[in-house]
Amino acid sequence: MLSNSEKDLKDNDKEKDQEANKNNNEDSKETNQEDRAEFNPNKPNQEKQEHKIFDKLNDIKQKLTEKDNQINEYKDRYMRIAAEFDNYKRRTQNDISNARNNGKIELIRSILPIIDEFELAIIAAEKSSDKTVQKGIEMVYTNFMKTLSNDGLMLIPTEGKYDPYLDEILMVKESDQPDGTIIETITKGYKFNDAVIRPASVIISGKPNKSDKSLENNTDNSKTESENLDTKQEGNEDEESKDSDTKEK
Repeated sequence: MLSNSEKDLKDNDKEKDQEANKNNNEDSKETNQEDRAEFNPNKPNQEKQEHKIFDKLNDIKQKLTEKDNQINEYKDRYMRIAAEFDNYKRRTQNDISNARNNGKIELIRSILPIIDEFELAIIAAEKSSDKTVQKGIEMVYTNFMKTLSNDGLMLIPTEGKYDPYLDEILMVKESDQPDGTIIETITKGYKFNDAVIRPASVIISGKPNKSDKSLENNTDNSKTESENLDTKQEGNEDEESKDSDTKEK
């Protein structure tokens, strides 16, 4: 019969043997796995596949960079074309507006003599006894000038000192006013949208030259001739009125 101590020793030895066997089995498994990994016939194929995948990824990256460069180039072209088109639109709009203004200026320049005749007609109508004719001419004149002023026509003021950019000197007269002051306006001047279409013809104060004296004589002669024509017209009108009265009688 074995004692208890001997039994315990045997049991301990068995346990140690079992643990040693387990460790040996695990070591053998690990070595077998390492050997299998080292001698795996599929390992070179896997490396080839990995290289192919990396090559494909690099190709895709290169293509993406090329596409990005093309997109940026197309964006730059689009921006340049859009800017050029905007500039073209602005130029065409400016050309159209300038053409319209030039056409209006030429039309109004051709109408200015008619405006002068209107003003002379108003002056002549003031001398007549028929006030309805005077009012009618004044209404037509005011409506006509209002329409032109709404479209951009402006009268050049002829008060104060002579302006070489707006006024044209016809004559220089001695007066109490300082030199260069506008004394009289012979022909009115007009602007259209800040563009002078006809300067004002004026007489200014100063010391006249010989040529200015000859101009003064000519203007005085023209004034006397116009006054004579007015008196003749008045005489003819009186004779016509007398003839009409005798006919009615």
